[in-house]
Amino acid sequence: MKRLFSTSRSLHLALKSSVNPSVSAEFTSRSPVRVRPKYNVRPKTESQASLPLGKLAQQVSLEALQFGSLRGRPEYSRTTVDVGNFDEGRVAPSSDLYESWTKRTPIQVPETEHDLLSVLSSIPKTRDLLSEAWNVKSVDEMLCNIIMRKTNLDLSLWLMDTMVFHLSFQATRLKFFRKFLTVCERNLRRLRREQLVQVVHYCGISKNRVLAERTLESALPMIRELVATGSVEDPLLAEMGILCAAYHKCGMKITDPDVLEKLTAMVQNVLKEGGQGHCQATAFPLISMLKVLRHSMHWNENLLHSVKSFISQHLVHLSMAEMHHLLSVLSNAFHFDEELCRSSERHASDLLASLTTDWTKTHPSQTIRPKDLEGILWNFCSVGYRPDDAFLTSAENFMRGSYQAMDYFGQMPCLIKTLFYLGMVNRYPEDLLNKVLRPEVASNLIVSKQSRTLQQLGMLEYAWATERGGLHSKQVVDGRRMADSLPHRSISQELEQRPMLKETLLLLKDASPPSVLVSPAFPIPHLLIGSICINSLQSDQGAFYIEVLDEHVCCSNISSPVGLMKWKMRLLVAKGFPVITVKPEDLECRDRIWETVTKKLSDVP
Repeated sequence: MKRLFSTSRSLHLALKSSVNPSVSAEFTSRSPVRVRPKYNVRPKTESQASLPLGKLAQQVSLEALQFGSLRGRPEYSRTTVDVGNFDEGRVAPSSDLYESWTKRTPIQVPETEHDLLSVLSSIPKTRDLLSEAWNVKSVDEMLCNIIMRKTNLDLSLWLMDTMVFHLSFQATRLKFFRKFLTVCERNLRRLRREQLVQVVHYCGISKNRVLAERTLESALPMIRELVATGSVEDPLLAEMGILCAAYHKCGMKITDPDVLEKLTAMVQNVLKEGGQGHCQATAFPLISMLKVLRHSMHWNENLLHSVKSFISQHLVHLSMAEMHHLLSVLSNAFHFDEELCRSSERHASDLLASLTTDWTKTHPSQTIRPKDLEGILWNFCSVGYRPDDAFLTSAENFMRGSYQAMDYFGQMPCLIKTLFYLGMVNRYPEDLLNKVLRPEVASNLIVSKQSRTLQQLGMLEYAWATERGGLHSKQVVDGRRMADSLPHRSISQELEQRPMLKETLLLLKDASPPSVLVSPAFPIPHLLIGSICINSLQSDQGAFYIEVLDEHVCCSNISSPVGLMKWKMRLLVAKGFPVITVKPEDLECRDRIWETVTKKLSDVP
């Protein structure tokens, strides 16, 4: 069977724009599911370089994404907008401006808005040239004036389409994007279905929930309609993928249980069709829908079984990224399958061994990115599975090789997370730890408001010092000084979230002797998993900790603790504290809970 998924990051559909070469002042108004190529693929031939913008974009997109086109379908028929009618008369693009593009020399911002539109409709180059040649701020101001003075939906969509093609996601940082959303929100009822899909896509790449929330909420009826059909055929499946990707990127959950149930059934149908070999181009829609289900914390046994079956049947055809996204469904549900983890580890080892290209210059479907490996380690370690030392060594060597190519804002947090998951299985590569355990790294995390990554860095620092004696002259992550920048949860919130922990605490307080102090605590810094501390006030015996193995810290299908819980108990033992565990069956005899705890304590070596 050919490769099941053509690319792991085919997040966009092909461009369908088309410009009439005979009328230079006319250009297409919109692209129904219009997206830029994720990777900068430049024209390779003179014939390509001479193509109008729309045809060039179409050809480049198909080469880069191989995702399938919606061309020729009546629901995605295109209209044209007459640039010449923007001002009085029909004016062709300036030949001087056009020549400056073709010669790749810096040019000045067009003097009029009409010239700007004319040049945008004629440039035959790829997206990076706009940012190199023009003052983007001035272009932004011009576009804002255009869109607010002539609030035409087709024109607005085409302008946003063009800017995204040239500036990628950075186009959503412009003031023009805010104006564009304002125009769309005023005309939500007038938007056709394919136009709404296009607008939602732009909201997704912006990753700005504050700006995009209203628009995304308006797309929920369309999601209901799509999941009601249950169709896994293109273009409905592709549209569903775009809508789900936007919801996930903006951090929005779907809370309607009926929609979630139908979406789950739709995912199972996609997995079934893929299992029969008919799902060659569904990577993006499938992964997007799975992300929404994971983010909404919605899954069932049938879905987990379908995912496991799909991975088992097609594991050899999956890239590292695809394998990570599929395994994440099981990891989020704390579902542990040792045989599946072992076979996935072998496949990941083969992918690492066959890696010969630079991940910074190659499409994700053909290589491994640091974030892919970090995700795979999370899949394994989060459910308490420890990979073989050979695989862990290969993972460490891969991170060493890719570290030099890492830009901080893009990839350094990924290195911290990778080391965090390695620490979970008692692996502490000293050279890599010295790269991240630096005050400037912690300061940058605070500035960029990455509180969870800062928490992981603090936990990593504490664990390395506890289990390996790795010490620094100055503490990198100070819990007290950086308290406002770290995630916070009180012990009372922990007890409310874990009823079994609260019940055990109350039973022990009632049954324990007066000379024994029973209290809840977070014994490990930066690890917000509660314990019960037992401390005798009249004995030389030191304190010990009780760990309650409830559903929040154990795998869903077996009684084994998850990776973080195993790490926590290992650290307590390394600090010299005895640790005993309480399982649900230990609470069956409530009157004898203290005797049960005392007996378990006597059995601890």
